[in-house]
Amino acid sequence: MTFAPASSFHLDTAAAPNVSFAVVGTGLVTARFAQEAACWIEFDSVGMEAAGGALDISISEGALPGEVYRITPKRYGSLYRLETNNQLYGACA
Repeated sequence: MTFAPASSFHLDTAAAPNVSFAVVGTGLVTARFAQEAACWIEFDSVGMEAAGGALDISISEGALPGEVYRITPKRYGSLYRLETNNQLYGACA
């Protein structure tokens, strides 16, 4: 994963091998996958909305965030999930 700009994130290296970080400013988190495969993008964030935070998630085959799947994730308690279509995620709701 990459974080840009680095000043917008505080990484918790003690949480390895999991990635745990605090967002303290506007920034971009990029996760790269080495091969084409099915994936599921979700994360937990406690208190993000209460702190005035907002986000969008996108998937892309290029170096920049994609516009086709740039959407606000669905919220389930403190869990946020990118759900790109009902055929894939309809059974999860």
